[in-house]
Amino acid sequence: LDQVLLDGRARVSAAQGQAAVLIIGLLAGALLVLVLAADLLIRRRSGSVALLRERGASLAGIFTELLIEAVVVALLGTGTGLLVTLLLVGDVGWQWSLPVIVVASVAAPVLGIMVAARAADIRKVPANRSARRTAARVRHARRLMVEGIVLAVAVLSYVALRQRGVVGGGDLTASSALTWWAIAGGLVIVRLLPLVVRLVLTRARRATGAVPLVAAAQMSRTAVRALPLLVVAVTVAQLTVGITLAATEHHGQDEGALLSVGGDARLQTAPDGSVKSLARTAARAPGVRAAVAARVTDGVQASSTSSASVVRLVVVDSAAYERLLVASDLVDAPQLARLRHPVGGLVPALLRGGDPDLRDRLQLRWQDAPVRLSVVGIAPAVDDSTEPVVIVDAAAFAASGAVAEPGTVWAVGPGAATALHSAAGTTGSVDVLADVLHDRRSAPLASGLVHLALASSLLLTLFAVLGVALAAAAEAPPRAESLGRLRSLGLGRFDVRRVLLGELMTPVLVSSLAGLVLGVGAAVTMFGPLSLDLVTGQSSTPEPVVPWWTVLAFGLLKVTVLIVGFAK
Repeated sequence: LDQVLLDGRARVSAAQGQAAVLIIGLLAGALLVLVLAADLLIRRRSGSVALLRERGASLAGIFTELLIEAVVVALLGTGTGLLVTLLLVGDVGWQWSLPVIVVASVAAPVLGIMVAARAADIRKVPANRSARRTAARVRHARRLMVEGIVLAVAVLSYVALRQRGVVGGGDLTASSALTWWAIAGGLVIVRLLPLVVRLVLTRARRATGAVPLVAAAQMSRTAVRALPLLVVAVTVAQLTVGITLAATEHHGQDEGALLSVGGDARLQTAPDGSVKSLARTAARAPGVRAAVAARVTDGVQASSTSSASVVRLVVVDSAAYERLLVASDLVDAPQLARLRHPVGGLVPALLRGGDPDLRDRLQLRWQDAPVRLSVVGIAPAVDDSTEPVVIVDAAAFAASGAVAEPGTVWAVGPGAATALHSAAGTTGSVDVLADVLHDRRSAPLASGLVHLALASSLLLTLFAVLGVALAAAAEAPPRAESLGRLRSLGLGRFDVRRVLLGELMTPVLVSSLAGLVLGVGAAVTMFGPLSLDLVTGQSSTPEPVVPWWTVLAFGLLKVTVLIVGFAK
């Protein structure tokens, strides 16, 4: 009972940690969109803010005025969201709403006083070139310091995740590692994009026609803004992580259920010699591709010259079991053929897991008698046991004088469940793969995490679309002015649309592609410490599964750019 409770606590803790990873990524996307919206607001009001400063208003006064306005809007929006959540769910995570209130209240005032401070800055630009270079180096050093801090936090959070994993969601340092990974990668894209833009501009100068050159020149002016690129890259990376997590757990539940049952159906009954004939009857039933009888016993004492352990012993006809593995979706085990060749009077065995020293002169304690084994290979996984697994051939085991009547029958095929139910009658219990898989997927922890991952991915997709729209709106006035000049210089309406779409599309595609790469990289390198196997029911960490429809985010963002472009 204590082990069952400890396992249950571990599953709950792992699920809470995985939920915290998803929520932190969702929260980071929301905060970045709020900052981008505040940047748009201040850009549109920069003239009035600068005028207030030039007429003598203090920075504290401007900050207070903007703060009062922002706090009112933030409280109204947050209150509405919390009320709707309370009505729909019945509970609210108050602590997760605090960062939203703070950022929504402070972002616009901080950006506003920065605009006001620059409007009334009486410092003059140095006349000599060396002084200007020194000032540029100072600005560059400040930027490098900020980027270095972000990179250091990303490295520390990754180390914490690898060392501690995510336990209960209380360790925010480890839980935020995937988000910091995306932010650091976004900053790298911000650094590299100007180089790409300059390369495109150089090639555009050699192209025929005015449209490529004008589009590249426009892009060099607007595409290097850090915040829009960061918003799109981080949100796409986080939604990729969410989709990958949902797909990995869905696929892992398939594999975990199949491994737990051992086929399409499994019969468990009291060990008896008649179980062999029952397995042969089931194998001849319609819709059954293979069936095999086995003896599966847990808690068997095993020892070697320098190690001891408790193992799961599987006594099975190795040839029939190999045919069953080939006929099923389970992993094939060609080393089973080695069990049919005795080694120096010892029983050949396959061993999986346990201490490496356990392979040296392995010996089992079976029915108060020792059975000496010779390990000839690695055993396949049997059920979802975390104990070491020892597989021996039934004939070789019986030849050593040990008696192990079968008590388990595995069957594979669409008619496996019906055949085992018919053959067993009331003498045993039958586990069906479809029923086990349904129970695992409908379990509260597993289904809740998958729903959370899908919901967060949808919201992050919305945030990415909002980021593209807000970035386009922020540059709309100067863009309209420059495009109007191009029209007056003789550029046609169709060519103007091409310039606009090229200017808007390139940074979106670059940042979204970077976000996809960052999300896949985070899933491959960081899913191990998330303990996904505790939720999927597998005996090992599942491999990340990236569904093909993750790239649909590219299409959605491209459609957004087209809508914004043709709406101008």
